[in-house]
Parts: sequence; structure tokens; C-alpha cells
Amino acid sequence: MPFSQNFGIRSHGHDKRTLFLLAQHQDIQEKLRLEITEARIKHGDLAYDELASLQYLDAVCRETLRLHPPFSYLIRTCDLDSPQVFFL
Repeated sequence: MPFSQNFGIRSHGHDKRTLFLLAQHQDIQEKLRLEITEARIKHGDLAYDELASLQYLDAVCRETLRLHPPFSYLIRTCDLDSPQVFFL
């Protein structure tokens, strides 16, 4: 399942970061452009389902989020007392 269907997260500036990274890595940009062009030839204007099925686009978005996560840290708290279980 594509990342875009798993999470409804959209970070401010994510588009700018993606475009900046694509400008730095023109080989990746060209491969992505080719995937999108081929999909437009096959489907015409791309609806959400066609965009979500583009694997390389999904990989580029995931990599951008890996390099520049929308949250710098995550604080977790326990709501219930539970026994500690350790797996070896």
C-alpha cells in the first residue's frame, strides 16, 4: 500500500524539500519524470489512484520524509501500568 494511503501526514515545506532534492539529483528527477510521463500517456490526466500507484514517486516521497522527517522528536507516555516483558 502506498505511503500516501497509510498516512495523512503533510508537513509544511515537504514539497520544497522534495523539489530541492530533485534539483540536486537530476538523474532521480529524470527517472521520476519518465515514470510520470509514461503514466500520463497511458492514463491521460492522473487521478489520485494513478498517482498512488506510481512506485518511484512513492519512493521519492518516502526518502524525502526519511531525510527530513516532519517531526524532529516524538514523546511517548504510558497510559497504563503493564509488566515489563523482555524478548531475547
